[in-house]
Amino acid sequence: MEKAIQTVTEMITQREYKITEKDSDKIIGVNSKGDRIIAFTNIISKFNNDRVKEYVSVLYKMGMNHCIAIYSDSITPMAKKFIKDSLDIKIELFCQDELQFNITKHRLVPPHIKLTDEEGKQFKKKYGLKHPVILTSDPVARFYNFKRGDIIKIVRPGGYITYRIVKG
Repeated sequence: MEKAIQTVTEMITQREYKITEKDSDKIIGVNSKGDRIIAFTNIISKFNNDRVKEYVSVLYKMGMNHCIAIYSDSITPMAKKFIKDSLDIKIELFCQDELQFNITKHRLVPPHIKLTDEEGKQFKKKYGLKHPVILTSDPVARFYNFKRGDIIKIVRPGGYITYRIVKG
């Protein structure tokens, strides 16, 4: 459990959020744009609709719309559907097992850098859209919360640079 919480803390900071509050059941971060994120660190075994409603309620009370939730065993199909259908709230789900180590620190995972919106527009204009893809379900894409259409610069050993377009 401690490793999962440590990895989520690193995830939030690597997404360029500054941690403003951290206690036994949540971590809150804010980025330079003023967007806030909360990670619920009280790991639950079965993630169900009641838990989703509880988290949504907390998010509304705090005036937030983005959270990370950690579970240990399973997610009910109804909870998955509820999360998928919610348009104004983003809930990212991670299994505790996925967070036992920071994937971005593995020796075989090169740095993944998201181009800014302006850089992405210029890249697409200059090179088009026919490039290799990285799926939103890719572990590194999930770690950084890359969105569909983002352009990712990957710096491989020896300075070799490749680009990927996030597809979803």
